[in-house]
Amino acid sequence: MIEKGWNEANSRQFVDFTKKSKKAMFRWYYSVRKSVENEFIDEILKIAREVDNNFDIKDNISRYSKHDEAEFFAEVFANSQLGKPNVLGKAMNIWLERKGLIK
Repeated sequence: MIEKGWNEANSRQFVDFTKKSKKAMFRWYYSVRKSVENEFIDEILKIAREVDNNFDIKDNISRYSKHDEAEFFAEVFANSQLGKPNVLGKAMNIWLERKGLIK
């Protein structure tokens, strides 16, 4: 969000207080969040294909997580912490390493 202009000193600059619904008030935030989630998912899926040329998403994730970005991330992260993660779990660990979030 910082790259898109948000800053802590003026953290409400993109909140439209003239709108009545929460969704309308936070439209900018939700838009940025969705684009970031999709970017991360694309990166993780690309890594999964590098890990396993025969990678098929339907064999590695629940139907629910295929249609909800936040659930995808949560499920894949949880899988990455298992003793024997599937391809997406392995991809998540690689992604986290590349982002400098784990060693």
